[in-house]
Amino acid sequence: MRSAPAIAFDWQPSRAWRALRWTAIAVGGGCLVWSGLDVLAKVALALLTAWMEGRARRVEQTWRGSRWMLDAAGQWTWRRRDGSEGHGVLSQSTVLGPLLLLNLEVSPSRVDLAIWPDCLDAITRRRLRVRLSTLVDADAAANAGSGRDPVTP
Repeated sequence: MRSAPAIAFDWQPSRAWRALRWTAIAVGGGCLVWSGLDVLAKVALALLTAWMEGRARRVEQTWRGSRWMLDAAGQWTWRRRDGSEGHGVLSQSTVLGPLLLLNLEVSPSRVDLAIWPDCLDAITRRRLRVRLSTLVDADAAANAGSGRDPVTP
């Protein structure tokens, strides 16, 4: 059997997700203005929203254009635009309709990549989904052979 080829892609944040996020901020801001809250509470919630959006933008800017590679052995490697590189460990992957979420442990922190259809071409996306499903199946088979029965105390 042939080994699985490596998969590499450049991650870009989704423009559609950014537009949806800004729409939610605008609608939430309008609701905040017209709510019956105290002015101090309105200001506090507006500042919290601005802080959260700023944090999301910083994370996007840090990883924008980063190159992610999944080799044949299932190991993740990343390289940022500034030249820094390292290894990551996939802690979880989730498929929610068109959205593919990857949670990677990257020393010293964690990176959550949201891969929307406008982030990757269809062929790379399909290959990544198939590859992730085989990795999950392999992990489940390895845990099943451990001899532990989750039902029995």
